[in-house]
Order: sequence, then C-alpha cells, then structure tokens
Amino acid sequence: MRKYYLFIINKDYKSIYSSNSNTLYQMLYNLYKLSFDDLRIGFSIYNQICKTFNKKILMNYFKEKYNLKKKKDKIYLVNNKERIIIKINYSCVVIYTNVNIPKILKILYLYSKDIFIADFNNEDYFWLTKKTLK
Repeated sequence: MRKYYLFIINKDYKSIYSSNSNTLYQMLYNLYKLSFDDLRIGFSIYNQICKTFNKKILMNYFKEKYNLKKKKDKIYLVNNKERIIIKINYSCVVIYTNVNIPKILKILYLYSKDIFIADFNNEDYFWLTKKTLK
C-alpha cells in the first residue's frame, strides 16, 4: 500500500524547484520528520513553501461525485481494483492506495496544477502533471 502526501506548492517555489525536485522533497521530508519542539519553525517554513487545501470544497466535491463512505476525516473509495483512502487536511492531502498512480489524482490535478507528491516511506516523489496521469 502506497502512502502519498500531496502538497500545493507556491508558484514562486514551484518555478525554483520544478527542475530540482530532490531539494524540495528533502525540505518536505525534514518538515515531516520535525520534532514537536521545532513545530514553530516548521510552520513558518511550510507557510513559505506551500499553500493550503480548501478542505470544505474537496470534501463536498468527493461527496457529490462519488458514492463514498466517510468515517471521521477519511474518505473510502473502491473502484474496480483500486482501493483508496483519502484524508484531506488543510496542510496536505494524504492518499493511501494499492496502485502506483490512482485515478483520483486527475481530480486533484484539476483542483491545482501546483501539486507535489511525496511518498516518504518509499523515498519517491514527483510533480502531478498530465504526463504522470497517463
């Protein structure tokens, strides 16, 4: 099962890191691993690099578009062979999936063209583009 973290990157940072994704990944990984004592610094760095998701809009869209099961803050989708759990936070969207590129990413690409995806467990990362969705 893959665990993807999706971040909306500010346009200024996207232009800087679009060709140097490894550095962006390392910054986000360091934020992911921050200790509780360093959270204040982490919030400051996050707010410079990333934009927040509109949780209400995304939840309503998924509710209307799909026949979904919702438990607490998680959405459960089952399509053919795909099993997906989505947790929408303001800071990032977390997707648990049994496939490498879940179809749900197409909707998130429509939501924002500035999404960077990181799988910290597998040290994998990429920009969400039309090319990655094919």
